[in-house]
Amino acid sequence: MPLAACLRRLHPRAQDLGQDYEVIVSDDSRDTITEQLLARQFPWVKYTRGPRRGPAANRNSAARCATGDVFFFIDDDCVPDERWLREFLDASVADGCVFEGRTLPLGNIRSPLEHVPVNTEGGYLWSCNFAIRATDFGAIGGFDETFPYAAMEDIDLRRRVLRFGLRLHFVSSAIVFHPPRRIDDPNHARRAYLSYCYLQSKDGIARPTLAQSVKDHTRMRVRQMFQYPLHRDVFHAAWLTLREPLAIARAFRDWDRLGLKALTPLV
Repeated sequence: MPLAACLRRLHPRAQDLGQDYEVIVSDDSRDTITEQLLARQFPWVKYTRGPRRGPAANRNSAARCATGDVFFFIDDDCVPDERWLREFLDASVADGCVFEGRTLPLGNIRSPLEHVPVNTEGGYLWSCNFAIRATDFGAIGGFDETFPYAAMEDIDLRRRVLRFGLRLHFVSSAIVFHPPRRIDDPNHARRAYLSYCYLQSKDGIARPTLAQSVKDHTRMRVRQMFQYPLHRDVFHAAWLTLREPLAIARAFRDWDRLGLKALTPLV
């Protein structure tokens, strides 16, 4: 179970920190497998049941359970370096900063269908690897839970962090390894596009035209395919390149049909 590997690296004896800290798992699943795992192998972990309204709400739920002055966010399938917490804490003396760590692939990416949110030079506040003071997280309102689908919430958080006047500080030595995630469903493009439109509308930016959206997405897919030798996944990616424009067209229809619109920005 990926969560077990993550928690083993977060054990106080595994992290080079030298002080107590709490580890919280907010469980958004509909079964009791995670709760049983923690009770059996990781009794030192604080368990809370998530609200089952997506990852943004789940992360906010975990933050509400936390008692520390600084929050460190990591995904359950990621593996932190043994000095992950130490490197963040050594950097967190600076006031008015939010800290993004270096995110690297866990293993090799061998397919155009595999995706990893890499961050090697800063500029990305990926939700799988960052630290923020509890007071700042509360002041900006946490993650926006109103996105139509689970996508773009961390990009939105980064925008609101900067609008609030906080600075992003890249801690290259705070490393998290993120496993490749396979995305081979044409409907993923539809969901991601709806969330992207919502993100842009929060800043008063008009959504791009359907033609431009399809052009940009197709160019991205073709660029990915040419990075790999010919094998089954490349042909599958080519099939997606034909199907995904239809999914994006459905997103255009759904935006109006669902009456989606941005709420007043939290910051």
